Amino acid sequence: VILMAFASILLVGCSAPEESGKGIELPTDYANLSSPVAGSADAALAGKDIYAENCAVCHGADGRGDGVSATGLDPKPAKLMNAGEAGDAYLFWRVAEGGDAQQSAMPAFKSVLSEDQIWQVIEYLKALE
Repeated sequence: VILMAFASILLVGCSAPEESGKGIELPTDYANLSSPVAGSADAALAGKDIYAENCAVCHGADGRGDGVSATGLDPKPAKLMNAGEAGDAYLFWRVAEGGDAQQSAMPAFKSVLSEDQIWQVIEYLKALE
């Protein structure tokens, strides 16, 4: 369940991070967020483990959108390399809230992952290239 939820979130992020999130008006609760763990190697390392457990099934081990569950998804999971360009607020929003059914199959992870875990995953995503 956690794997599918996070995979879905990253699916939302699947189309989202590639589009960079620019020009998208974020909900007020998310608009001004910034990572409290920005640049932390420890956070990115923890995020890697959380990503492997929850996201890789759809987004693939290296964030290339080629996870084992990706073949049956439409739209396909986003490629997450360079996801950091989307910005902290956008990435947190996508992971927390998921995507709308018309644009993404990604589920909301806000009830699956803590805020700290979401930030850790975002730090890991920033390292993907």
